[in-house]
Amino acid sequence: MLRGITASASGMITQTQRINVLSNDLSNVDTPGFKRDDLTLTTFKDQLIYNLNTGTQIGTMSAGTMAGAETTDLTQGSLDQTGLSTDLALTSGGFFALQGTSGGTEYTRDGAFTVDAQGYLALSTGQRVLGENGPLQVGTDDFRVSSDGEVSVSGRTVGKLAVYNGTATKQADGLFTLTGASRAQATVMQGYLEGSNEDIVSAMTALMASSRAYQSCQEAFKISDQSEQLAVNQVGSLK
Repeated sequence: MLRGITASASGMITQTQRINVLSNDLSNVDTPGFKRDDLTLTTFKDQLIYNLNTGTQIGTMSAGTMAGAETTDLTQGSLDQTGLSTDLALTSGGFFALQGTSGGTEYTRDGAFTVDAQGYLALSTGQRVLGENGPLQVGTDDFRVSSDGEVSVSGRTVGKLAVYNGTATKQADGLFTLTGASRAQATVMQGYLEGSNEDIVSAMTALMASSRAYQSCQEAFKISDQSEQLAVNQVGSLK
C-alpha cells in the first residue's frame, strides 16, 4: 500500500511539472521566435524482488515515474510577413546578438525590434542589436537590411548584423546564452517575423493527456491512502 502511495505521488509530481512546461509553451504560441520546451519522463530505478524464504529473485518492481531532462526544440518557426522595417527574421540557424543590460552578450531569435530614443536598433526590453562593430545605430525606421544582414540608411551602409551559432541554453524572455559562440552565415528577411515553433494542436493534446494522467494518479493515491487507513484501523481494533 505504501508503494502505491509513493508511486502515485511521484506520478502527480511528474505530471504537474509536465503540465507547467506545456502551459508555458501554449502561453507563448504567439511570441515571436519562441522555442518550445519538452520534458522527458523516466522512471526510478527498478527494485529487485526476492522470495523471502528461498532468496530467489522473482522479478522487478517500478517505484514510479519522475521528470527527466527539459530540452528546447530549436527548429525554425513559421515566417509571418508584417511589412515593418524593424521586424527581422532569420531563415536559417543562428541567433541575433544583443548588448545585454549587464554588459555581456545575449542572443535571441525574436526579431521584433524597435528604434530606441538614441536611434539604436533594439528589443522593446532595451537590449540593443549588435552589428559586427558594435550596436547598430540607424537613427530612423527608414532603413534597409539586405539578405546577408547589411544595414543601410539612405543608401549609406551603417553596419552588418552580427549573427552567431553555438550550443544554445534557453533563458527567460526569449533570450539564450551560447556556448562556443561563433559567427554564422545567415539569410535575413526584413519585414518578417519568425513565429513560435509550438504546434497548438499537439500541445493541447499533450496537455489533456497529462491532465488525465494526473487525475488517474490522484485517484490511485486516494485509494491507496484509504486502504492504508482501513488496514491500520482494523489491526488496531483486533483483540
